[in-house]
Amino acid sequence: MSRRATYLIALAVVSLVALASCDRGTDKAGNMTNDKSDDLQPESDDEPFVLGQQLADAHEAETRWKETAGGDSSPLPDTEYKFWRGDLSLIHPTPNDLDGKIREVCRQYALSNADERSKIRHSIRMDQFYTLMNFAKRSAVFDLNEPNANLVADGLTALAMIEQERVDVRDIVMCLGLLHHAANKAGRNADELFRTAAKMAEPKVAGLLVDFTEQTPEYRSLRESWGYDEVQTNDGIGFIGWGFDDYNPSIDLKPTIIDISQLIASDNYQPSQIEVATELPDVWLGGQDSPASKRAFSGIQGGATVSASLHPEKHAEHYSQQFTVFLVETANESDAQTLYEVAAANKSTNHCRLALARSRLFCLVVARSFVDGVDAYETNESLMRFCNGLAAILERHTGIEKAK
Repeated sequence: MSRRATYLIALAVVSLVALASCDRGTDKAGNMTNDKSDDLQPESDDEPFVLGQQLADAHEAETRWKETAGGDSSPLPDTEYKFWRGDLSLIHPTPNDLDGKIREVCRQYALSNADERSKIRHSIRMDQFYTLMNFAKRSAVFDLNEPNANLVADGLTALAMIEQERVDVRDIVMCLGLLHHAANKAGRNADELFRTAAKMAEPKVAGLLVDFTEQTPEYRSLRESWGYDEVQTNDGIGFIGWGFDDYNPSIDLKPTIIDISQLIASDNYQPSQIEVATELPDVWLGGQDSPASKRAFSGIQGGATVSASLHPEKHAEHYSQQFTVFLVETANESDAQTLYEVAAANKSTNHCRLALARSRLFCLVVARSFVDGVDAYETNESLMRFCNGLAAILERHTGIEKAK
């Protein structure tokens, strides 16, 4: 099992543990208590854990909410962050009008009394809860770049506006790691901010917030537990995905893979996931049977990956198309060339690819349709349009461009 898969399963299990400890009540003074609800405990040690069950339960809760909702109007704007505009990227998100509108609602919520907050929470739709979570994650990034604004507080207030029953609890917990990191980076008392937000939340979400403050530093580590790392760009500090693979490159792969993602975004794709500390699966090259290819794979110093989604207007079934770019630094130039030769020699009928090697960097573009009966958008020939742009990026980051 890959470290990435282990991480995702561990996050699910950790979230169940957090959920089991989060149903804390409040005393008359509004302080958190540690009473746990018995119905949150597993019925037995043999009870199966089903991945995806939390989201299914959330949809069921949303259905019940729709049937019983009192008709109160949500104070949130009826818009959302746009994936195709790049709003969901945490590397260098651009502030927009929606941020300001949600921030205003959050601050009004913070000034409301307990009954008013309860009515506000219950008026918000499930999809708007996820908009609040995207706002919280964006607030963590903006706080890194405007530490005096204390935007983390707004992000935490947004989470306090969520009814946990109607979302996947893991999605809330993921936001907490980013917000805690941003608050600490600004030199604020992150635990105090979390506890303040907990007083504005329903018991289950309040429990998540307080529980997070009681965890170990390792648990709260952005890189070790939450699959992100800081990245410095020309636009400021952001968050880039961290894939948990061994990562000791001598060439900074973060700006390299970001430049590659921008090249892709200028074409027919929207980058959906950008990570470092990832692996290059040998299946995409046709295996590593020769001693030279085995040596090249074993000497990889670090990797990065960008996955992208095809724009809807480009294909009737755009969701069926995979587009992934793998980037690795090898131990030496010879190993990078070896990987290039392996990719060139092994033809595939189930995917198309483009390979390049410059100095110690090897880059592989993989594209295919992963749905039977649906034609692939790309071919080996069409991928060649990326060749010059990718070569220029690799040469720039390896110093070849300066040597010319």
